[in-house]
Formats: sequence, structure tokens, C-alpha cells
Amino acid sequence: MFRINQILQILGFILLLSILLSYGGFINGYPIIYHGDSAGYVEMGINKISSVGTHSIVYSIFITRTANFGSFWVPIFIQSILLAISIFLFVLTSFRNLKFDFRYLILFAILPLVFFTGLSKYPSKLIPDVFTPILILNIITIANSIGSKYKDKWLLILSSCIFIFSFLMQTSNFLISIIFLIFILFLKLFVKRLLSYNAIVYLFILIVISGICLGLTHYKLFGKFYLNKASHVVLMARFSENGTLLNYLKENCEADSSYFCSRMDFLPGHSAFLYDSRSPMYPEGFWDEAQWEKLKPEIDRINKEILLTPKYVLITAYYSFIQGFRQFFLTYQFENRKENLNPFKEVLTKYYPDQVNSLVSSGQYNDDFEKWENNVFDYHLMYSFISFLLLLIFFLSDANKSIVIYILTFLAVNALVCGGLVLVHGRYQERVFWVLPFFLLCHFISKINKDKVSELISKGKVE
Repeated sequence: MFRINQILQILGFILLLSILLSYGGFINGYPIIYHGDSAGYVEMGINKISSVGTHSIVYSIFITRTANFGSFWVPIFIQSILLAISIFLFVLTSFRNLKFDFRYLILFAILPLVFFTGLSKYPSKLIPDVFTPILILNIITIANSIGSKYKDKWLLILSSCIFIFSFLMQTSNFLISIIFLIFILFLKLFVKRLLSYNAIVYLFILIVISGICLGLTHYKLFGKFYLNKASHVVLMARFSENGTLLNYLKENCEADSSYFCSRMDFLPGHSAFLYDSRSPMYPEGFWDEAQWEKLKPEIDRINKEILLTPKYVLITAYYSFIQGFRQFFLTYQFENRKENLNPFKEVLTKYYPDQVNSLVSSGQYNDDFEKWENNVFDYHLMYSFISFLLLLIFFLSDANKSIVIYILTFLAVNALVCGGLVLVHGRYQERVFWVLPFFLLCHFISKINKDKVSELISKGKVE
């Protein structure tokens, strides 16, 4: 167990690490805003309205409630602190036999990623993307803790709480977690040292608890128990994007006078299907929750018939695999510019007028943030290449490969769920890609001789 002075040192280190992780926000001069999504989350949180797409009402409430304590910097710092704690627990449980202070290991590995990749954009961004890397970090921490000879129950309890919290913040984490555990169960047939069955059962229980908490939250706010109110629409949006929906309607509309048959002239890609006012999802030209509820039976019927038709399933599976493969290697996303910040500016003007000037003076609003991103992108490509080399060296070594298998599996599942079932977008993979080079850097730095490390960090002894 840690002594009081050690606990204070750890808390100070976590605070320092969280400040470093907010570097992208500091460069911007204001929390990083993402298109109309950030505005949508704020609007949902204030008015307690259900989501148009897959947005989490819990995250909306989180950012609006915490912003009342000063500004939107407050939820950003909380996100950074949660990520810092997750990194701390991940390294602490993954490098138990480290020969020097693991805080130096974290700093040596994280600093280049903070300054030269897009890592720091995600804790600084006013959308819940940061909770996906938080999820995998805590999955690995839990895997390292269950069955370990080190009986640190507080590590397991703290990591479990953060796991549940991250689950509530990002609705896609449910599907990612379930598919990840299925993949790991399959891989255990070939690699016995992966997650123990006790850990898999424990994680499954956490997922069930998280799902119940999310469902009860929706029941409390909207009177209905559900995990994702728009999952049927998201699935149809995927069918629309890959052309399956159009083919189905062409083959069945002669004997069917349904609503979607009358809207075959405009069946766009995923994002437009969800948000474009010309989409079939907007019968009146604007979003109306009652209209979406009215269309649900027809959407469910069409989705079911498509999923029960082998040729459509094969087309969708092939298209999803190709898109997931593309997503796996798409690991960088440039943020939106001034013209896309207007929805958030309108929300600030309406609910937080004292913060409008801060937004207007930000790097994003004045297109200055782009310069930093362009520089980071060049380094990001370099780190992607270095990660590949380190990965190759790692698998040629005699190191414990379980953690890398967890990370690679999670990256693959994240790409499959986001790129294959939703849409291909750079931010989906960028938000979690950095975990791989971070662990590899930690691994190789941990192999450095203790005396050499001492020369690099200080001449004094660190407890």
C-alpha cells in the first residue's frame, strides 16, 4: 500500500499529467469544438432532450453541469484527469517489476506523443471520444489486476468505476466492449495467456451493470428503458450508404407503398442520412422525435428483411469489412475551421454568453489551430512508421505479448464498429491509436539499464 506522502506525490503527478494531456486545448486557447456535435451535446444537456443520432445524454449532462462551475474548461480538465488516472493505473499494473520510478516511464513515453501527435486533442475536445481510449486502458488494468499476486483491490475498484463511467459517456463503447471480449475468447484458442476467464466474466458483469445504469438513466429522463434510441436508424444509414437499401426498395416497392418507397430519390451516405434535412428521416424538413418514433416500425421491418436476405447480408459484410480495413489505417483527423463553429457559437450566445469572446479568440475560430495541426500531422506519420518498427521488434523479442494483442484487437474492433457499421472517419481511430506507441515506448524504455536511467533523470534517489 502507498504511504500518505506517496499518495500526495501520486496526486500531484496525476495533476501534472492531466495538464500535459490538455496541451491541445491550450494551443487552441479554448476547448476544441467539433462541428455541430459539441453544440448538440450542450443543447441536449440543457434541455434534457433525447439524441438525434447516437449521442449520449449522460455526456451532455456531464459537460453542462460541470461547465456551470466556471466554463467548459472544467469538463475538459475532468476528462484529462480521468485519462491521466487511467494511464497511471495501466502503467502501474503492466510494469510491476520496473527497476525505476514508473512516473518517469510515463513521462518519457507520453511527452513525445503529447507534443507530436494528436493525442492531446481528445482530452481537450468537447465530445466523448476520449472515453474510448480510457475504456481500453482500464480493460487492460482490470485484466492485469484479476488473478494477480498483487492484492491491490483499490486498483481494481477504481479502474472498474472509471470503466463504467466511460461506458456511460460513449454509447459505442457497449458494442466495442462486447465484440472485443468475443474476439479475445476466440484468440484464447491460440494464445492461452490472454484474459483469464475470471477477468472476462468480471468485464461482462461490468458491461451489464453499465448497460443497466444507462437504461435506467434514460428511463428516469424519458420514461423508456433503452441503451441507444437511434440504433435502428444508424443501421439503416449504413444500408443506405452501401446501396443495399436502394436495391431492396427497387425490388420490393412495386408491391409496397411504404413511406421509404416514396423517398427513393434521395438516399444519402451515413451522416447525411442522419442529419440532412432532405433525408427520408426528416419528413417535414426538420428533426421531430415524434416522426422518428412513427417511422421506427417501418425501419425495423426493412432492416430485418435486409438482414434475413443472404445476398444483402453478404454485400453489407463485404462493404463493412472494406470500410473497417480503411478505418484501421486512417489514424488522423484535422479539426473543423471557423465556418463549422457557428452552431456552437449560437449555443454559447443563448446559454453561456460570457464565453462567446473566449470562443471567438480561439485558434480554431481564427484558423490558427490549423498551423499546429499541420506540424503535428507530419510527426504523426513518423510515429506511425516508428510504431510499426517497434511492433515488429516487439514480436521478435521474448516479451509478454498479451497487452499488445489486447491493444491491436481493440484497434481492430474499434475500426470494425466505427468504420464498418457507422462511417469511416479519421477521429475514430486517432482517438485510440496512440495507446499502441505509448505502450511500446514504455516497454522499450523499461528495458533500459537502471544506472542509465538514473543518469538521465537525476542523481538523487527517487522512492
